[in-house]
Amino acid sequence: MLAPIIKTKRLKLRELKAVDHESMVYLLKPEIKLFATDFMPKTVDDIAPYILKIIKSGFISWVILKDDILIGDISIEPELDDKIGEMSWYLDPSYRYNGYGIESCKAVVDYMFTHTNYIRLTAQIDMKNTSSLSLAKKLGFINSLILPSKDRHGNDIDIGFFTLSKNLYKNKKQIFKKENLLYLL
Repeated sequence: MLAPIIKTKRLKLRELKAVDHESMVYLLKPEIKLFATDFMPKTVDDIAPYILKIIKSGFISWVILKDDILIGDISIEPELDDKIGEMSWYLDPSYRYNGYGIESCKAVVDYMFTHTNYIRLTAQIDMKNTSSLSLAKKLGFINSLILPSKDRHGNDIDIGFFTLSKNLYKNKKQIFKKENLLYLL
């Protein structure tokens, strides 16, 4: 499934492309690397293969553009016959605390639950990642489980497993107040 163009009041989301690797060096910033999994790039040279792996794996992936500047990305990894997907998001730390994360993620959640057959989105978040925890809460994700794990450096961490169902989305209108969104399919 291709990621359609989504426009919000301040942002444009479009499909992730292989050429985006040059603009995605924010993935190497310390604030993001702190919570990065083994799947994430470790060096500049790892970014292009990382993007190709996402594209070839069938993820539904968007980049977030603010005034035509790439400031982040959002992906859905399809699971269970394209009815459940694991959502992940990364925002360049230079653009945090402006509401861009919630604006772009709300647009993707809205799209997934109104224009696809998805019935649930999940997210796995390091419980020390306060930025992602806050965003997940604002989106309406519910923490369903916390399990001990190891980070990419072998340190002990706790991973929270979060879920957001289509029914919860429909019933929580105050959380998911629809923005003026335009989908270009």
